[in-house]
Amino acid sequence: MAYSATVLQPVAVRYILAEPGKFMVRAGRRLVGWFSAFTETKTKNEYTNRRTELLAAISFYPVLALACVGAIVGWRRERLLIYLVVGGLTAVHAVLTVTTRYRLPIDPYLMIFAAVAVDWVLTRR
Repeated sequence: MAYSATVLQPVAVRYILAEPGKFMVRAGRRLVGWFSAFTETKTKNEYTNRRTELLAAISFYPVLALACVGAIVGWRRERLLIYLVVGGLTAVHAVLTVTTRYRLPIDPYLMIFAAVAVDWVLTRR
């Protein structure tokens, strides 16, 4: 493992410096896949069907939308640490190979942001 890191790290850094535009496009695609409820998987089981994909979308995308609103609304009143955790993990995963399951560590933070948005809506009424 250490050997591959010592060999591949300089190659990756040279690529990023030589082709920053292509790197940014690829990083953006990885993040879209990371925040997707429909990430392609190589393996299938009895639970992988259209119905469960639809359920995943119905349960995740509203929370993601509320989390975006909550992150914007709560910028001044929330702790900076939450933003650093979510931003740091997102930035790291923009560089790495990602799948949806790697998003699990930030899902609770997305729920916190979504709760901030719901609280904001309810207190404004």
